[in-house]
Amino acid sequence: MLDTGLKDFFLLEISKSADIQCLRVNFGARDYLAEVMLAASLVPGLTLGRDETIAELYCEASLNHHPRAKLSKLKRIGDVSIVKVGLFPESIHGIMNRGYYLEMGSAAYGQCYEFKKSETFRDLSNNIEDYSDIIYGAKNSFITNNILELYELWESTKSNFARRRLIALGFSLNSKNNWEQ
Repeated sequence: MLDTGLKDFFLLEISKSADIQCLRVNFGARDYLAEVMLAASLVPGLTLGRDETIAELYCEASLNHHPRAKLSKLKRIGDVSIVKVGLFPESIHGIMNRGYYLEMGSAAYGQCYEFKKSETFRDLSNNIEDYSDIIYGAKNSFITNNILELYELWESTKSNFARRRLIALGFSLNSKNNWEQ
């Protein structure tokens, strides 16, 4: 029963986050994102292991000839990518930046669509950046009006969520990464 209550909580927070950011999320994607958030909160292994990379998962998926196993690997790439960008953007650094995870996740969800012809996977592939921001907003609803935290988040991750909230709060961000009221 905890899983059901937690999933309902995530569904509500995803909807609120999308509304606050003026982003659209369809019901299939909203349900999928809630499942990903639920899995990330209950299953410690959803994120990558210390010696595991997205590129290695992608190679394993590419070399796998069993459709179900290949689909599982591709889905994991998308899920790990959206969790890294949406739930743990502060853990992204170095060569593997935010764009890398968004590109890999989008490509993986796109291939999942090719296998299953599920519109949810197509939607995830096409809107992964917005959906990552929605997840981040759902996770961090308590900082939506804290200007300093939002600016620090934007400065360190270039999060569209933080940029949109700062603008909604009356701040503009100019091209030199400075802000003004």
